Amino acid sequence: MKQTLLIMGLFSTLLSCKVKKEIKNIYPYIITDAYPKEQTIFVDTLGHGLYVTFVYDEKGLVENVTPKELQESGMTISQLKDSAISNLAKAVKSQQVKMVLYKTNDSIPFVLFTDSWLSASSILLPDLEEKLNQYLGSESLFVCIPHRDAMLVFPKLDQEQKLKTQQFVKEKESGAPKPLSFDFFEIKDHKIAAIE
Repeated sequence: MKQTLLIMGLFSTLLSCKVKKEIKNIYPYIITDAYPKEQTIFVDTLGHGLYVTFVYDEKGLVENVTPKELQESGMTISQLKDSAISNLAKAVKSQQVKMVLYKTNDSIPFVLFTDSWLSASSILLPDLEEKLNQYLGSESLFVCIPHRDAMLVFPKLDQEQKLKTQQFVKEKESGAPKPLSFDFFEIKDHKIAAIE
């Protein structure tokens, strides 16, 4: 009788416990001001109305990592960010995110990151400058993330080139789902800055 009560008590406890989601398979995710604020961890502000958060990859579908899940995991934001960036780097290295070298109508070389919902998040790759400087031959990179599935990386542009290139990006990338921004960011010395 005592053993039966003990087993029933244990079974009841197990049923009443929520299954805690393990924080793994995490990636950085670029979002806009319009993204639902509830249950979202805002990590960094990129500028141009864009922010960085974290999501689980659920076989191609994404789900927010909530503040409660982060607290329950015992991880810090910094640890979570390191894990997410590491997973992103692996996805790019395994060519889950495609990188293709093109030229604009004005013969400005650029690298297109495409074919993945992680394309825009690739702006956060810590070795982006080292990866692309040899192809673009520039001391800094100009980056545009028009929507979730595309990131275009150019060499440093002067004001006239920037305006023409921005128009080029709008012509090629307008109308895509999950729009982000047609504005440019500059990456120099591993720092991302919004260009006005």
